[in-house]
Amino acid sequence: MKTKAKAHLAPTAAAQRMREHRARQARGATRIAIDLDGADKDWLRGQGTLLEWDEEDARALGKL
Repeated sequence: MKTKAKAHLAPTAAAQRMREHRARQARGATRIAIDLDGADKDWLRGQGTLLEWDEEDARALGKL
């Protein structure tokens, strides 16, 4: 019996999120979401965690 070769499709966004979720689980990490206001951003800048030009960049904030 012949079997069809599996198509190599580009990963979907949902599949990528699931891979990232499983990788976090394997490391024992937890992802949380927080709301930041101006004072929080000032504190993060003061700690050296957030650069001034990144404070409005959602991706930069997401990497913190």
